[in-house]
Amino acid sequence: MLKAVKIFIVILLLFWYVLFLTQLIDLTHVDLGRHIKNGEMVLSGQSKVLKENFYSYTQPEYPCVNHHWLSGVIFYIVWRQLGFRGLSLFYILLSLVAFLIFFSIARKKAGFAIVSITSFALIPIIAERVEIRPEVFTYLFSGIFLWLLIRYFSQRDKYPSKKFLWWLPVLMVFWVNLHIGFIFGILFIGIFLIEFLLKNKKNKFKNLLFVFIIT
Repeated sequence: MLKAVKIFIVILLLFWYVLFLTQLIDLTHVDLGRHIKNGEMVLSGQSKVLKENFYSYTQPEYPCVNHHWLSGVIFYIVWRQLGFRGLSLFYILLSLVAFLIFFSIARKKAGFAIVSITSFALIPIIAERVEIRPEVFTYLFSGIFLWLLIRYFSQRDKYPSKKFLWWLPVLMVFWVNLHIGFIFGILFIGIFLIEFLLKNKKNKFKNLLFVFIIT
């Protein structure tokens, strides 16, 4: 019975989140049109959009790193296949998955009741930026990175398994091209490295340091 109640509360929280995320797309004041166009140009082989200030009227050839080009490719593919409604649903789904990952992490640390109440209060703030933006990938990958690192942290100190860690550099290959927030992934690994160093967990420190360098 208690488990069913918890599931029901989680569903209510997701519904509460969706109420804020479900908004009409207004291309007159958001960047979605540019992201979709970026994706179309990349897939058609027009590489200028990757390294030049392509949309500028006065300085179109000025060097400019397009640090979120892969997000544009994904948004373009989803838009071509499913339209704007499908793209909105895709964005909502990614946001909900990210929320569930962080909810799961927090629940194990603070307890279900506290996390549920806090989530209900913070969701309107979390969902303040409701436009479809590349930063949704940073939310998702931040949650995955923390989840993997916490799993590694919770293992035995003497013979820790490295299998969780190898996902970090693999995921970073995508994250670094999806959104500039990839720097948080580096920061998270660094924080755990400091933790292992301060607590003299040599095996975990050496394993994570190697993965950190690759990442």
